Amino acid sequence: MVYGVDRISRLPCDVIDKILVHMPLRDAVRTSALSWEWRYKWVTIPDLVFDQNLKGLLNGNDDPESIVDRTLLLHKGAITKFSITDSWIKSRSAVSSWLFILSDRGINSLEFLFPCKNSLQPTIIRLVTFNHLKHLYIGNDCEVKLSPLFRGFNRLARLELVGVNIKLQVLEILLSKCPMLEYLNLKIHVDVGDDEMKELPNKLNFLTVLEIGEIDFGWVESVAVLITLIKSSPNLQSLKISSDTYYNENCVKEYLKEQRTLNVRLKCLEYVNIHVVMGYPAEMEFVKNLLKLGNALKKVEMDSPLSSTDLDVSSMLEEFASFQRASSSSKAEIIVNTRYFGF
Repeated sequence: MVYGVDRISRLPCDVIDKILVHMPLRDAVRTSALSWEWRYKWVTIPDLVFDQNLKGLLNGNDDPESIVDRTLLLHKGAITKFSITDSWIKSRSAVSSWLFILSDRGINSLEFLFPCKNSLQPTIIRLVTFNHLKHLYIGNDCEVKLSPLFRGFNRLARLELVGVNIKLQVLEILLSKCPMLEYLNLKIHVDVGDDEMKELPNKLNFLTVLEIGEIDFGWVESVAVLITLIKSSPNLQSLKISSDTYYNENCVKEYLKEQRTLNVRLKCLEYVNIHVVMGYPAEMEFVKNLLKLGNALKKVEMDSPLSSTDLDVSSMLEEFASFQRASSSSKAEIIVNTRYFGF
């Protein structure tokens, strides 16, 4: 009888790791059934990605939490990427316990994206210090908090908080402890309480791209978050805003007029995009602020609903042009795109 030669098992360990890391985690774990020699090959792979294939690891009464718990218990060595997506997590505290375990494993990238469940009890994510973390993504139906021992993310370059709840004070502390941040994506529900966001104690000197959603130009507290982030980012190059404004408040316009006199210069800002502009006075005043403070600004692009009967695009453009002619503001190109958004 002729037996085949097992060439894969004779490969160097680092080569086997590279093969396993390109397989879905479910299949990598299943290699443990190949032979006694392969039983624990998978426990050193550096990327742990729990996605829709996680169901293939469930047996009997298993739940996603128990699978992740066992994986972390068996894993040996460094973990550079940890990702959970498209998985229902029933325990509100499970993620916080995993973060504590992962904090000293050399993590570079963390991703948590859960299905929206419209729950009154969102998953709690209590952040701890990671010395090597460069990318953090948290999305959908989570509440972000900080551990009492949180000291920051000294190497974090990319932060994305999408569809999460966070208190204003927590957001201020978190951002002030990310000194190397280059890209920031915030689409969050901020609990401001009775406060307005104040200037961050530490500037975001490396931040070049800011994408922010859920901005209500009819609410001073919401606009204050946006203004504070812009003022704290002296080297910002690109700004993208998703607006969620349905009514006009004169107090917001007056607040923005006060900001125009501040000694702040956006010397690097080149591109601005605002999604869904209704032509409210507060929105117009905000754009004028950017034109006044951003001398390097090249293009301001706004998306407006085609279905709005109150929108007069030509009047908007003329008002901006008059402002540019009458002041030492940026001569940026201003574009208003009218589109049907299906409101």
